[in-house]
Amino acid sequence: MTFRIALFTVSFAVFGTSQANHLPGGNITYRCTGGNYHEITLTLYRECSGSPMIPQTLQLSNDCGVTFSISNLLPVETLEISPLCTDSLVESTCNGGTSVGILAFIYRTTVFLSPCASWTFGWAICCRNTSINVQNTPGLWIEARLNNAIASCDASPVFNELPLPFVCVGQPVSYDCGTVDTDGNTLRYSFIDARFSSPVPTSVNYMAPHTGAVPFTGMVIDSLTGMVTFTPTLIGYIVTAVQVDSYNAAGVWIGSVMRDYPFVVQACSNAAPPIASGGFTGVTGTATLEDDRTVRVCSGSTFCVQAVFSDGDAGQTLELTSNVGTLFPDATFEVSGTNPSTANICWTGIMAEPGTYYLTIAARDNACPVRGEQHYVYRVIVDDAAYAGVNTSVTVCSSDPPVDLFDALNGDPDTGGAFTEVSPSVYHYVVDPIGDCPADSSVLTIVTVQAPNAGVNNAISICQNNVPIFMTDSLLGTPDPGGTWGAPCGFTASPWFDPSSGVGGTIVYTVCTGAPCAQDVASLTITVLPFSDPACIGLGMAHIAREVLLLFPNPSNGVLALRNTAATRVDLTDMQGRIAWSVAGRVTEGDWIISLPASVANGPYLLRLFEGDRSSTYRFELLR
Repeated sequence: MTFRIALFTVSFAVFGTSQANHLPGGNITYRCTGGNYHEITLTLYRECSGSPMIPQTLQLSNDCGVTFSISNLLPVETLEISPLCTDSLVESTCNGGTSVGILAFIYRTTVFLSPCASWTFGWAICCRNTSINVQNTPGLWIEARLNNAIASCDASPVFNELPLPFVCVGQPVSYDCGTVDTDGNTLRYSFIDARFSSPVPTSVNYMAPHTGAVPFTGMVIDSLTGMVTFTPTLIGYIVTAVQVDSYNAAGVWIGSVMRDYPFVVQACSNAAPPIASGGFTGVTGTATLEDDRTVRVCSGSTFCVQAVFSDGDAGQTLELTSNVGTLFPDATFEVSGTNPSTANICWTGIMAEPGTYYLTIAARDNACPVRGEQHYVYRVIVDDAAYAGVNTSVTVCSSDPPVDLFDALNGDPDTGGAFTEVSPSVYHYVVDPIGDCPADSSVLTIVTVQAPNAGVNNAISICQNNVPIFMTDSLLGTPDPGGTWGAPCGFTASPWFDPSSGVGGTIVYTVCTGAPCAQDVASLTITVLPFSDPACIGLGMAHIAREVLLLFPNPSNGVLALRNTAATRVDLTDMQGRIAWSVAGRVTEGDWIISLPASVANGPYLLRLFEGDRSSTYRFELLR
């Protein structure tokens, strides 16, 4: 990478040696907050025996020609991370005592970053503490990089552990330099050369045989987990620089963070918890132990796993912490006992993306003044489990198109499953097993609301001197009862029409059943005939009064029974007003059975009977 001199110039007059000797390390991380705005976090560690912190400066540059700095940054948070037992914290140099004291200073700022393939955020200071693997006391340079031309809104990995590692000479060390990436990117860890600003970033000179790739004899880093292991053989500071590179799903590099920090090696009378401790000892639920540091689980399943830790120093107690809550926010981490101490990790129905996750557990004893600690890493392999979604109930209208059963399911289920109707309108959706993960099923219930039926439009004529009529009986089809005439749903209006006072016209009949069905309407057009109309002459006169004529059945299957009539002619009129069929009557009164010819098609009709000087009209429907 080509570095611009203007970007990395640091004023060493501002950062004096006395200050730098007490700033043993730090790192920079970032996260996108939306719209190309990014929050950048600078974390620095300071030995409290040094000079007070002053405002800090971040340098920013990209390969697209942008360079600027942000000065006068003040800490937004300060944490004491002294490696002391609880009783000795009051004796740290941070609290006026003489025991080693460490503070973490956290600075944050938000900047707009235009899209570019390579942004660099840098910080530098002079000079380092004397160490056992680096010549002289060069300055300190830390950086983070981002390709936001591809990763338009990405967050960098965030380190699991904040404290500096204080370790014991001659004792095996396992230290977690791992991170968590909330975007699910692929991470790779490596040792790199520690650097200083001269004025461009320049590698420090290591004392042979040490190098940036092997900071101390036997020191290695796991490229997948970031776990650093070695056994220190000398007392002093071991300068170490770790880089974490992020790659997206396509394997394209999208950024990196680094941490420059020392291992502080001391002579100890206390033994840290052994590296061999803390293996998984048992699992319950739907998970499988592949080895004492690996558990395999199906996404969405439930399991608990235990790990037991012990310390060889009699009378000491252990404190256990883990990053499992960051990896799986719904998982639980509970500790019982003190030495041995048991960590119980439970996962209840957590839906996680398939892949391999690395969780860590830190075990710290209560030795005073400096606590012994060890870090342990574990693999959680999540397999892609069958997922049929969640139980769902859907309400539809009987007039709706057929329901797509899969689209009606909730919870983003897997495709390719099969539906089985286990009872009317109740379906089981089953997705077959995937590998060692079991099948999954969900229940879909379809609730059907009957669509309203207001019948078929009709037009009638009625004499002004007729009795009131019930209008619903004059509609064709089979209208639902209980609708409203001439008023919207929820209102009431009389279903009766009185020709003596009504003027006729078109009246709308509305039937509602509620969601999800829409209302249905039909109209009845009424023509009021005057008294003088020939059809109305004699209507209501006592001398022509007779037993009511009955027409049945209705609907008819092709046969009509007319009771108590002396009709001279019968006309059948369709809804277009055309006479579909006619037959001559008889002069004697009584029942008359009429068989309709096959030429009369199914549908609604008006039957008109002529009896002497009067006629009557009846509605019926032919269904055969």
